[in-house]
Amino acid sequence: MILINDNISLVPMPLSGVEEIIRLIISLQDDFNELYFTNPQASTYNLNKKRIDQIFCPIESRVIHDDLNEYCYKYRQSLTHFHLSHVLSNPSFHGNFEGFSITQRLKSRVKYSVSLADKIRKYALNDHHKGKIAINKCLNDLLGFRMFLSNRASSHDQLIELCSQNPRTKCVDSSKGDYKATHIYIKGTQNFHFPWELQIWDPIHASSNDLSHAQYKQGYLLDLATNQRFDSDWN
Repeated sequence: MILINDNISLVPMPLSGVEEIIRLIISLQDDFNELYFTNPQASTYNLNKKRIDQIFCPIESRVIHDDLNEYCYKYRQSLTHFHLSHVLSNPSFHGNFEGFSITQRLKSRVKYSVSLADKIRKYALNDHHKGKIAINKCLNDLLGFRMFLSNRASSHDQLIELCSQNPRTKCVDSSKGDYKATHIYIKGTQNFHFPWELQIWDPIHASSNDLSHAQYKQGYLLDLATNQRFDSDWN
């Protein structure tokens, strides 16, 4: 995660501020999609219909076929530039939400390319669905935001209700093992737009969640060091 401001104390956001954050992320997502996909050279794919098993290369050294490899790489590359020029510098991130400074609790990052490729591989080899899942349900966090909300678990039903009022948002309890969080996925207006993600953590789980992330990251970096399964563009 790239912190918008990492020299300040952790102060949780009140529940009433979540909706305003979602509106801000939607606005940024629309701005990016308009900038990126109005380029006549930008390819488009129906990410709701194209599945992971249709793009995965289990034998070749790379993770996905050439066409989607280029598509994802160019999107992520442009998203990285947008993140630096429009997200981290957005004055709205330095305003007040319900009397709190958003810089005290909001983080953002563009997903690392090795992490992205690892996620594709895991979905493709998953015993449950064996990759028969839409790309948009796998690559749903290329740009991710994280905020802190006290009593996150007890507020989950309210977050679900909040998201049910907006057809572009979906709320999921993503807690697993030592990782405790609610994830809100924000989709674009077209089926070739990648979704973005808002993670909501309770401050009491910040340390254990960070440790869980670190252990997961260590696993795929070790895998990267021992298996040549990434295109050069993805490294």
